[in-house]
Amino acid sequence: RATTHPLEQVSETLERAGYRVDARERFLGGSLVLIEALPDSVPISAGIVVGHLEHRPTWKTAIKDFVLLFNRLIPPYPKVQPGLYSVGSPDSHAPVLVTGNFDLTVRRLVRAVDGRLDAWVLVVDTDGINVWCAAGGGFFTAEKVAAAMRVSRLEEVVSHHSLILPQLAACGVDGWKLRKQTEWGVHWGPVEAEDLPAYIASHYKKDLEMRQVDFPWKARLEMVTVTLSFYALMILLPVLIFWRQLFWPVTLSLLGLSYFYAMVHPWLPGRDGLEKSVPLTLFALGGYWVYLQFVPAFQPGTLFGWGIGLVGLSVFSAAEMQGMSPHMRGEQANWIIEGFVFSVLGLLYWIVPMLAGWR
Repeated sequence: RATTHPLEQVSETLERAGYRVDARERFLGGSLVLIEALPDSVPISAGIVVGHLEHRPTWKTAIKDFVLLFNRLIPPYPKVQPGLYSVGSPDSHAPVLVTGNFDLTVRRLVRAVDGRLDAWVLVVDTDGINVWCAAGGGFFTAEKVAAAMRVSRLEEVVSHHSLILPQLAACGVDGWKLRKQTEWGVHWGPVEAEDLPAYIASHYKKDLEMRQVDFPWKARLEMVTVTLSFYALMILLPVLIFWRQLFWPVTLSLLGLSYFYAMVHPWLPGRDGLEKSVPLTLFALGGYWVYLQFVPAFQPGTLFGWGIGLVGLSVFSAAEMQGMSPHMRGEQANWIIEGFVFSVLGLLYWIVPMLAGWR
């Protein structure tokens, strides 16, 4: 994600924000543009509402959801145009819900409140990244929120000065800085968008359930599928090229371990995925032993190699899933440990057969 991206509709955005574009110079074939903009002397009387949002499932949204189930990690990410939108029939007293511009995030927010709440939705430019990942990666910040407020001229649309931000964005959006920059109140909403109507009805008070981050089985299965759609290629493609005879055993082992882990995850001991990989490995080796009771005997080297492979897949499946959801601690702190574990497994796979005379 540390790449450059072309800015689109810069002049139009500046004009909507109340600036007048007076001069432009282009360099390097237009890839670098210098724009001079001054505050427009003409007073602006109305804020800008980009459009109206409503929850209306269609074949297009169904196909989009299906694609996003398997391709949510590889950019470019589907985006919603940043700006101010209406849900229901909001007036100047309606609450303002702030979110990122990842398409799935916006549609799930609208699905949760449409028909239950009249509200304004301020979509912030997070480069098409979801709220939690954008906040943790520096794409969802106080400056981004303040800029969205300025461009949409939010203060001309609502009569209050209060924002409701996602609780999962608190790791990246500095609420105190936003209050200082905009002089608006910042409220951290519930974890789940479905609780927003009850949260607003209670005058911005959250009970313990609204603060609690749950990880139900549907979310776990979704996260495993999202994870496998990307990481499985890293494992299965080299296997298909260099060890074609192992492709289906490795595929079935990876799928079985991952989805089994998703279902039993809450009951496995350990704080995070790396610790939970230990009992998962024991389950995998136990299943491997049962499998060997019903098939012809393999050579010792083959038995050992498959065992090492199952241990590696177990550690990989358990440790990497945790980084795909805010329901678990991020995996970045464990990458060094994972690398050490895989290095040890690689050395064992190379040294032990030689010492035992299996190859």
